[in-house]
Amino acid sequence: MSASELLTLSDGTYLTDATRYRRVLGRLQYMSFTRPDIAYAVNKLSQFMQAPSDHHWKAVKRVVQYLRGTIQLGLRVTPIDEIVDRVSTSGYILFLGHNPISWVRVVHVHGADQIADTLTKALSKSAFESNLFMLGLVTHRLT
Repeated sequence: MSASELLTLSDGTYLTDATRYRRVLGRLQYMSFTRPDIAYAVNKLSQFMQAPSDHHWKAVKRVVQYLRGTIQLGLRVTPIDEIVDRVSTSGYILFLGHNPISWVRVVHVHGADQIADTLTKALSKSAFESNLFMLGLVTHRLT
């Protein structure tokens, strides 16, 4: 669907059952995450979900035909499965073809790092002393 093609609400005759139109368009919206090249067309076609016509349905079919012809294109999402240390990590890499274009890595903090994090945050005096007592660093409450 080109940007110059204008679809309006009054184009063509309304579909008697818009369920298929909405279902296919919902799947196309999901696919636009890995296929940003269809995002514009899917956005425009989504504006007619309340009352789609046969012209809108033909435009949806054109987008599906485009996807069939360009099945090799798109973004590939690959999970990161790398264990380097004992820290829990998760993330993903986003590829365009064979080229990475974005990545996310999340490190989950555990154990001693959490204790250090707790002790270095700005706390009130009573909260700080309570944390020392709970961690067993002092044997009695200081207050």
